[in-house]
Amino acid sequence: MPAACSRFPRAPSRSTTGSSAGQAEQSGRIAPKAGPLTASAPGVVQGRRPLSWPQLRTGRGPWKGAEMVAVLSLTDNGRTIDLRVGHTVMLRLPENPSTGYGWAVDGDLRLVELGERSHVASSMTVGSGGESQWAIKATAPGTTTLRLKHWREWEGDRSVTERYEVTLVISP
Repeated sequence: MPAACSRFPRAPSRSTTGSSAGQAEQSGRIAPKAGPLTASAPGVVQGRRPLSWPQLRTGRGPWKGAEMVAVLSLTDNGRTIDLRVGHTVMLRLPENPSTGYGWAVDGDLRLVELGERSHVASSMTVGSGGESQWAIKATAPGTTTLRLKHWREWEGDRSVTERYEVTLVISP
């Protein structure tokens, strides 16, 4: 390796072992991983920027000390996720704000804390889609259902095109 290149750290390997998708297919539930989420974990979509490399690499969410345990997507709609108090999951849903449609929380948030929503564009082209992302931290034990709707807020509920729902089972 040339001396100039030795100053830069190697990128993490892209491993697919321990896939939460495989766990979900087998049992219908997603259980917390033994350790924090890493940059090579499933759910990091290739070709799109993750929430942030340092957060994924260290397993830390937007809350100091929060352990990131899963990345949820549209394919997890209707699933049940097992968490512990203090664990954080990342929710990523496809969205194109240029159409006027967006995701909005439509339900109970009493056992979780919802982080600030961010949008990651799939390209720099005007009108292109992308993903909305939220970090969700379990704050109290119990069972709750996180519901979102894809709609144009100013048109009301008649504009809802899609609904997303995951049940969170939170243990102490």
